[in-house]
Amino acid sequence: MSQFRLGKIGCVLFVVLALASFTANGQQERGSVDWIFVLDTSASMHGAGGAANIFEKVKEAISEFIRNAREGDTITLYTFDRDTTLRAHIRVSGEIDKRDLLKTVTALTSEGDRTHTGKALHDALARAIELKERSDAANRTIGIILFTDGLEDVRGITDPISIPSNISLLPKAQPYVFFVSLGAVHEKQLESFVNEASAMGNRGQVIRDPGAKGIAEIGESIRKIIETPAPPPGPTTETVAATLEVARMPLWRRVLNYVLLLVALLAIALIAISALKGEPPWIWLPALTERVTLQGELQLLHPRPARVEDEFISLTQLRTRKISLSSLIPNGTSVDSDAELEAITQKGKLGVKLHRIKGNVYVNKVEVAQKEIYNDDLIELDGSKLLFNWVNHDRPLDSEAGEF
Repeated sequence: MSQFRLGKIGCVLFVVLALASFTANGQQERGSVDWIFVLDTSASMHGAGGAANIFEKVKEAISEFIRNAREGDTITLYTFDRDTTLRAHIRVSGEIDKRDLLKTVTALTSEGDRTHTGKALHDALARAIELKERSDAANRTIGIILFTDGLEDVRGITDPISIPSNISLLPKAQPYVFFVSLGAVHEKQLESFVNEASAMGNRGQVIRDPGAKGIAEIGESIRKIIETPAPPPGPTTETVAATLEVARMPLWRRVLNYVLLLVALLAIALIAISALKGEPPWIWLPALTERVTLQGELQLLHPRPARVEDEFISLTQLRTRKISLSSLIPNGTSVDSDAELEAITQKGKLGVKLHRIKGNVYVNKVEVAQKEIYNDDLIELDGSKLLFNWVNHDRPLDSEAGEF
């Protein structure tokens, strides 16, 4: 094959492979999001002690998240002060689910006297680990959003959970974690935790919003971070939002893409084989699917059969690959000699070969052990004579081909 022809084959294969790759990977769909909201309900959130009353603004921001949740998303809501309380966990399947959860958010109050942030973070991460163990977790993203207005306060709490101790939970879940700092006093431990690049994998962000003045815009920016493609990984700072796109694709689409890829690979194989053979697939493909069976017919010259219609035996209609001649001769005349006919293929072409089983076997008056036979060849064994007929399958010029 010439280098030019090989080059053409290579180009065709490259194009088909590129198309197959695009089909399998070129389209991605956003999977569902597991939202985990963690809301500080200490008294300072509604203005106790002279702080700004930001509680209603934060509840409205969470309510906006709920209204914009998509079908298939889950929403988990925790509140915390001295301890953590699970308020709701739903999978969004319609507006009724959202309506019930909005009622829960509206009814929340902030009357706590402590701020056990380490425990709240621990429980949220534990929930994230549970969500990651579900069968469809690979196609989902987890976002933890923690709202608080001040420093952790664990006075009088037995065996409190520290914020830094939760680092050990991160490798198991790897969620996004957003710390929305709403007060004038900023919790540096929580900031350090969220900005721990090695543990967070650039999925953490600290957002400063004293007084919850921009809380609505913050909610929208968090949603975009989770749901849009990410730039290459880089350092995380307070002013740079870390973004990441998780490849999400429903099972049916993945199955469809694999089927399309398989079809493309089969097309590649057909193109390559056709290029090598120099023939289109509809010429050579049928030969691959045909069963190799005997072709042609035998004419019984001696002994003559009792009925004229038994004189010709169609090998084609027998639909077999091998058969002994003794089984075709009437009354078993040849008992001392026998041979077998076998269908063969050589260089993609069908043929018939004779193999001696016992005694003396002749083809065209020449004794043989095995030999490929052709149209008008005369086969003799003992006193029996059979003429092999196969139209357009004449012996080549090398009449000794196949003789042993």
